[in-house]
Amino acid sequence: VGESNPLGKGKAHYLMKPVTGALLMGAVYRRFSNGLFSCAVVTRPPVEGFSQYHEKSIPCFLPHNAHAINAWLAADTQGSLNNEVEYIMNNPRIYTDLEVTRVKTFK
Repeated sequence: VGESNPLGKGKAHYLMKPVTGALLMGAVYRRFSNGLFSCAVVTRPPVEGFSQYHEKSIPCFLPHNAHAINAWLAADTQGSLNNEVEYIMNNPRIYTDLEVTRVKTFK
């Protein structure tokens, strides 16, 4: 994951990767009538300690357990969140340790 924060006249850029395992992020998608897809990562307010890397928001990180992942992926035809997803959305946190490296650019 790449994040950046204002620093003087420019920005400080950071590359983040999990120390072990995967970094799971919640996203939503839509399939269009032409067969193409669009997706967006869901974001939440930053958690304590993350604001130094990105002050506005963080991705909605998901816990590493099958119940939470299945709840996130479950089709919702009623337009409401199930309890597990609602809890994840209302209690943003990072579920894995991150290795953070300051980089010059993401290119």
